[in-house]
Amino acid sequence: MGIEQMITDRQEQTKAYREEKQVERDTLNSMRDAQVMEATSYPEKYLDYLDLQAKNPQQSAGNVLLAIAQLTEPTVFFTESEWKEVGRYVTPQERPHGALIFKPGKNSYVNPTPAFDIAQTSGRPLRAPEGVAEGSPEMQKALGALLRFAQREKVATTVDKNLDRAVLYDERYLSIAVNPSYNEAALFQGLTVELALARAHNNGYNQDYRRKEYEFDAMSTAYLLCSRYGVPCQPPNLDYLPIAYPEEFSSAKGRSKVLDDIHLAAKLMGKSIENEIHPQHQQERGRYGEHRQGWRGR
Repeated sequence: MGIEQMITDRQEQTKAYREEKQVERDTLNSMRDAQVMEATSYPEKYLDYLDLQAKNPQQSAGNVLLAIAQLTEPTVFFTESEWKEVGRYVTPQERPHGALIFKPGKNSYVNPTPAFDIAQTSGRPLRAPEGVAEGSPEMQKALGALLRFAQREKVATTVDKNLDRAVLYDERYLSIAVNPSYNEAALFQGLTVELALARAHNNGYNQDYRRKEYEFDAMSTAYLLCSRYGVPCQPPNLDYLPIAYPEEFSSAKGRSKVLDDIHLAAKLMGKSIENEIHPQHQQERGRYGEHRQGWRGR
């Protein structure tokens, strides 16, 4: 075989490989879009998504939905290399049974990559999530972190002992009022809800902001954080799911963007809390405030 033929064969193999990977990406995109539409159409599916997202704050909304579609009762999942970083290894018999999720690859490509639930691994025990209990030093630090998060978001905070709730965002003055007479769990939930609303308002730049249109998303953000830190919290009122995602909002891409915004708000607040409670861990990577929450597009 001459060198010309070797080069031609190599080019054809590379082309075939790229086409194969593109088909794989397209198939996975279709699966994710179907899961997005299902999760935002059926209340029980939406709650399943929130519960798994709360246990996997480092994973994107799309990857959580892909895990739900492919794994049996998933709890905490990582790629094989991520499991190795925490001292756990995928068992040989489970290696063929992973879920394909999207992870950044070379040359800015996002590639399908196998991920595995903790039940499919063995090794060092995973550090259990630490909650923030009422009256604990950790709760005090968490509340302080949320107040500092508000400051970084350029949202003023004030005390109002006559407020009829724990926390309230005032869109007219871009400020959050806090009633300190409420218990710490109520303050935690209230701050996460109202900070999510403030992010959606985007310092007044979101001219389409209406509290009622964003309240369901904000309650979802709060539920993710409360579940993550063991703070008593009711899920968002699922009766509002068809209002938040009406039939005419038929774009899977648009609905996915809303889920990404909810996840991002919870991730950034969670990072602020983690850095305050466990400054030595720096668990979540990435620069604070890479991009801010957008508004709903239909």
